[in-house]
Parts: sequence; structure tokens; C-alpha cells
Amino acid sequence: MTSPPSATPTGTLRISLPIALGHRQVLPVIESFLESWPAVTAEVSFTDRFVDLVDEGFDIAVRVGEPKPDFRLIARTVRRFIDCLFDAWQPLPPWEREIA
Repeated sequence: MTSPPSATPTGTLRISLPIALGHRQVLPVIESFLESWPAVTAEVSFTDRFVDLVDEGFDIAVRVGEPKPDFRLIARTVRRFIDCLFDAWQPLPPWEREIA
């Protein structure tokens, strides 16, 4: 007879993140998650290349750009955004003034 599954997450979560986005935006979220679930550990890999989640044994990968088609995976868009860079001496364009 097997025991019922635990309601508490446990184990190691293997995560692949892009270098800049991973360090600045995602790593703080992972650290907060790990504080909430002490029975979970994380192995985080920072790389800008597209990893093969199945062959390389990752549970989750976050990437910037369109996902590559792979029938073995489920891809979800987490966030869409456009960064506009303007010279400091130029006024904000009208669409940026409305947002700011």
C-alpha cells in the first residue's frame, strides 16, 4: 500500500534562466519561494542559450522571445513588454507620457 501524496512540496527544482533577466528579476522570486517552502531546494543555471529541458533534466526554463516548437513541452507567455530607449535630452514620446 502506498502513502498518499504529500501536500507540502519537497525535492529539488532544476531551473534554467537567462543571465541578466534571471539575476535581476527571477532569482529574487525563487529565493522568496524557497523561504516559503524549506523542503524544496533549487539548482539554478544561468545561460542565454536555449536548453533542451528534457535531455538536460530541467524542470523549468524561462526565456526571452518566442518559444521554439517542441511537442514534448508546454510553453506559456509569462509577460510581454517593449523597452524603448531614448536619449536623456529628448522628451518622452506621447505614449510614454501616458504611462509615466
